[in-house]
Amino acid sequence: MTTLQQIAYSHGDTRLTGWLARPQRTPRAAILVFPTIANVTPAIERRAAMLADLGYLAFIADFYGEPVTDFAAAGPLADALRANTDHYRARLTAAVDALRGLPEAQGLPIAAIGYCMGGQAALECARAGHDLVASVSFHGLLSTAKPAQPNAIKARLLVCHGDADPLVPREQVLAFWEEMDAAGPIGTSTLTAVCATASPIRAVTRAEWRRSPITPAPTARAGWRCATSSTKSWLSRPRAPASHPPIGDRSTMSRRCGRPAPAALPA
Repeated sequence: MTTLQQIAYSHGDTRLTGWLARPQRTPRAAILVFPTIANVTPAIERRAAMLADLGYLAFIADFYGEPVTDFAAAGPLADALRANTDHYRARLTAAVDALRGLPEAQGLPIAAIGYCMGGQAALECARAGHDLVASVSFHGLLSTAKPAQPNAIKARLLVCHGDADPLVPREQVLAFWEEMDAAGPIGTSTLTAVCATASPIRAVTRAEWRRSPITPAPTARAGWRCATSSTKSWLSRPRAPASHPPIGDRSTMSRRCGRPAPAALPA
């Protein structure tokens, strides 16, 4: 089993603790893992270990620099961190820089993935213009106080979204697509949105947190397969001009995970 190593880094006066999972062979790329609102949990540690088993150098970021006693305590910490978008992005940038500065990461392409609040963080890194191969959001918030500027996004984007997620209503999904349209043409990016219409609340990858009669496990597996296969494909070829489907074309929203595009989303 992969052992995670504690890595100290900082943002201003805030001391932070990242966790590094190393592959047994030479890493193919480095992946920054943004955790949920609850910060580092056993579930996130397992994901980092899984990435290491796939040959990636995986680094779990620290949002707060202090322990989260329970889920209820995470809310105020998250609200304080995200109250100012520039401060929030600077905290995320500290994690990007910490990973990029590791000896093992030298010369490696870097991607970011995140879960829940971490999914939003991965997208904020892309909006901030970080030089990432990919930014992947699993059931993350899609809203932002600072929409992407034209041609600012360098990363390819993958958004794995549960259509029944009450924290990300369809209006927010459409607003995100419109934001990406306004930021385009995203010359070096590819946007692939995966909407699981039967997905229950926050169930894209959190089957262990909330069981549901709508069987979230297949959805979780589909999202994970989509993310790992897309990242592997993007790493294997250089970036080239590409575009994402306009608002009226949902044909690619579920192509990779084998689900039909959600007809309920208006064109």
